[in-house]
Amino acid sequence: MFETARAALYPVLPLRDIVVFPHMIVPLFVGREKSVRALEDVMKDDKQILLVTQKNAAQDDPSTSDIYTIGTIGTVLSCTLVAYGFARFRFPGRNVLFLLVIATIFLPGAVTIIPTYTIFNKIGWVGTWLPLLVPAFFANAYDVFLLRQYLLTIPREMDEAASIDGAGPFRTLVSVILPQAWPVVIAVAIFHLVYSWNDFFQPLIYLSSTPDLQTVAVGLARFSGARVASDPGLIQAGTLMTLAIPVLLFLVFQRFFVRGIVITGVEK
Repeated sequence: MFETARAALYPVLPLRDIVVFPHMIVPLFVGREKSVRALEDVMKDDKQILLVTQKNAAQDDPSTSDIYTIGTIGTVLSCTLVAYGFARFRFPGRNVLFLLVIATIFLPGAVTIIPTYTIFNKIGWVGTWLPLLVPAFFANAYDVFLLRQYLLTIPREMDEAASIDGAGPFRTLVSVILPQAWPVVIAVAIFHLVYSWNDFFQPLIYLSSTPDLQTVAVGLARFSGARVASDPGLIQAGTLMTLAIPVLLFLVFQRFFVRGIVITGVEK
């Protein structure tokens, strides 16, 4: 991951002259000669890294993008099913159970990190992507709440009409509910993708023994702490690259994203 991140920065080396402050972006032109000389030095020192990167690409090794894709799919599927159960089915203790689910939002992650790590370590998952992927298939309270509130705005008469036509609960979800719930589904997918993209702590502790599997956030931190740490322009270029995908996703899906967030706050 570290070598791939460094090699991927070469096409954007001109961004080394952009200095990013917390509240503004200020272009800083440090001179053409300095930038060209620094580029030549980096390319000369990192020829071996380029060869290693090309070799790994030729072997079709799994990339860290898999962790974001699988995690997002798992979150959307699990949260949709749980939210559908709370929004459409009536069963004893439904409201109490939903309150317990929502209460987990207030549980600090620092409280559960040690026992969770101990469990994953005992079953041999540390050093793999499993601690980061498997929990995504068990839903989370925030996304469940968001989806449930949206599903409550869909009239129940549509469920009854589908039932009269012979559709079961699952067919009703797929053919009736989901086609009307795409805005909130896209919002949940973007939320999780951005969260996992920026997550640093969990990949750091679970993948510390396997650097090749580490995510972009950890790779960027290692990249910043290496030799190029003396060159803030190159670090800023890497930081800007990590912002590209979240910003692009929001620009493409902003209409659905905003609609999904707004409607979930409207009372039925």
